[in-house]
Amino acid sequence: MTDHSLLLVDDDQDILDMVREYLEHDAFSVLTATRCRSALQITETRKFSLAVLDMRLPDGNGLDLMREMRARRDVPVIVLSGLHEDADKIIAIEAGADDYLTKPFSLRELRARINAVLRRSRPSGPAAPKTVPAPLRFDGWTLDPAQYQTYDLNGNSANLTTGEFLILHALAGSPRRTLSRVQLADVLESFGGDAYDRAVDVKISRIRQKLGDDPGNPKYIRTGRHIGYMFCGDVMKAV
Repeated sequence: MTDHSLLLVDDDQDILDMVREYLEHDAFSVLTATRCRSALQITETRKFSLAVLDMRLPDGNGLDLMREMRARRDVPVIVLSGLHEDADKIIAIEAGADDYLTKPFSLRELRARINAVLRRSRPSGPAAPKTVPAPLRFDGWTLDPAQYQTYDLNGNSANLTTGEFLILHALAGSPRRTLSRVQLADVLESFGGDAYDRAVDVKISRIRQKLGDDPGNPKYIRTGRHIGYMFCGDVMKAV
């Protein structure tokens, strides 16, 4: 049982009715909209704990809607889509979605994902101060875990996303040791994101591009075929 209120946005009225009936039976309060415009009106006038947004809507894109909603209110979002390609999921997650579910979907799975996202976003009591790992340095680059930033000797940022930084930091923190794709996906998931093997490969590719690391003759990240990745540079802790 729960007292959470949800916003469900989809232009398919049958889906809205089916999901609303199912979730209301589970004690959720469900607000619905079929357009971006009406969803934004609800965002400005009603309170809700989570939004479930269809990727494609008649008057806009679900990801653009998510950004506009979050400009008004910090709310977790699950994206629904009929697109099944890994790249579409990666785009949604990197755009800030908390989860992604493809159509057709199981109502039980949707409810489980809603509960999982709500648990992750639930405010907690005062936490003990976290011990931040020391920055790592390699070949003129500094990895700063306190800021999730990677910058060169001149202070120029490599502009890594948080997910890219987490993977690079995990690899550089265990130099000359191969980390499997599963291990690296777990690093992403522990941060609260949804991760899988292909997402790891995409982030590795982007890290290489941003650091100028040639995949054909890697200076930093070497691929272990069918296994994972290894950091092959010299790493030291900053003092």
